[in-house]
Formats: sequence, structure tokens, C-alpha cells
Amino acid sequence: VTSSSRITATMRHSTSRVTKESSSSAPKCVLDRSIVNKNTVGNMTNIGLSVFAPLCGRNRGVFVLDPPDGRTYGCIEFPEKFAQIAGVTDTRGGVSIKDSNAIVDQFRVNNVSAAGTVKLLDKYIQLVYGSTADVDKLPYGCDVGGIGVLECGGDGGAAATTSLLVDGGPVRAVTLAGVFVPAPWVTGGRTLSIEEVSEFYTARDFEEMKALGLNTV
Repeated sequence: VTSSSRITATMRHSTSRVTKESSSSAPKCVLDRSIVNKNTVGNMTNIGLSVFAPLCGRNRGVFVLDPPDGRTYGCIEFPEKFAQIAGVTDTRGGVSIKDSNAIVDQFRVNNVSAAGTVKLLDKYIQLVYGSTADVDKLPYGCDVGGIGVLECGGDGGAAATTSLLVDGGPVRAVTLAGVFVPAPWVTGGRTLSIEEVSEFYTARDFEEMKALGLNTV
């Protein structure tokens, strides 16, 4: 998700949004629908960077199905019926999602709806996370470009949520480049003084941050 202003942001999902699980349930990494949903996915210009880069880089993007079918898949080869596995039934002409790139490609040519694309991304995130060895020991195992969230407590019991925020919600943070640490590549080659910061980052920038769902600077 990219702002039209000069905000140089790295949206990172805090590990504070982790619910304590019971011993009988395993954590699950899913797409954060409050960030990526059918209304926002079309505005994303960096799906490959946000989703495929971290997933394909982790465990080479290798995954198995649940339940398994005896085969191993990855970024460059998806199951033949991946769309159906993800619960997508509105593809045009029975189009096949043969690999990770096909998710974006088929969406761009309207062969898969926005809602269907979200389901495909969600399923891919779930499968890679669930297929990664010792993922429960990796502090950033569910770090998918800032758009993944770790869900626990799937046994139907009440899950206790801890968060840095008083409302218990996720932290969605942005860095204001050049405010406390010089960032000449952003600020036109100069170092901003405290007085100049208020002119460089205006009220409009903060309004756009809020519109994007950011809640922490």
C-alpha cells in the first residue's frame, strides 16, 4: 500500500498482535483482511514485493497441502486446482493458478475477482507458514511484508490478546524519514532541523497515514 505523499513508510505488523494459544492448537499465519481485502487489493502496486518476496525467500516458498496429497509445491509450481483449494469459484473460463505470479497476472486481466485474489493470497500465506519447519520458534515467521497476522487459540476457547495499544489492536507503524535520523535521499539532500520537520511533514501527510490504517509513528 503506497501513499501519494512523501511518506517513506515501512508498514510492519507488530508481533504484539499474538494471541495466546492452548496446547492443543497450532498458530496460523493469515492475511490481515483489515489491510488487504477486496476493496484495497486493487490499489496495491507491490503485491510481489509484499507477499511473494518474503514467502519465496522463506523455505524457498515450498509448501505442502493440508491434508497432504503426497507432493511438494512452491513459488513456481502450484497445485493444479489451487483456486478451488483456496475457495475461489468465480474464475473466468476455469483459469489455472499455476504459480505465485499467476495470482497477480490473472487478477490484472480480470480472470480472478478482487475477492478471489484475496483468498488466493491468504491460502498461499497459510500454506507456506504451515509447511515451514520449526516456524513456531521463528519470531518473524509470520512477517509477510507487514500484511500477515498470527492467529492462535483455535480450540474454540477464549484467546487472551496482548498488544502495545490500549484497544488491543495491531500496531501498524510508519517511519518518518529524516525526522530524527538524516535521510538525504528523501529530504532533497539536506538535513532537516526540528523547525523544518513541521513543514516537510504536513497535516495532510498524517491524514493520509490515518486513512491507510496506520496508528503509530
